[in-house]
Amino acid sequence: SSPSLSTAGGHDENDTQASILILKLARNLCVGSSHTQLAFLDERIVEDVVNLITWKLKDRESALPLPADKETTDPNLQDEEEKGELEDDTTLVVVTALQLLGNLCVRCERGKECVWRLCCPETLKLLSVSKEPRVVDMCCMLLH
Repeated sequence: SSPSLSTAGGHDENDTQASILILKLARNLCVGSSHTQLAFLDERIVEDVVNLITWKLKDRESALPLPADKETTDPNLQDEEEKGELEDDTTLVVVTALQLLGNLCVRCERGKECVWRLCCPETLKLLSVSKEPRVVDMCCMLLH
């Protein structure tokens, strides 16, 4: 199977930065271009973007720190500074992906139907309870 957006953007900084750049490019290509919007829909890009958003939000939930009274020697746990960087990157991936979905819906009924079908209700539930104001703002933009 070919690589997709939903398999990109892991915890590796280079993968995350590449995902952000790809999402920004895709987002910008969709502005005012019905041809590009339809091409993205035909290539099932929306599915990959929704899967990426869901994966990043669920991954963030699983990365929550352990309670302070529990000690661990797990070398994979990050200190607060590193965790903050991960959260910033995760937020940027999710916000940019939501902007892309929003641009796929502008003056495109097929895009709206596709995004709604794929986001309702699970992805919208995940987005609406985010503690990141920018994510909630983009969720509201998508709903509008």
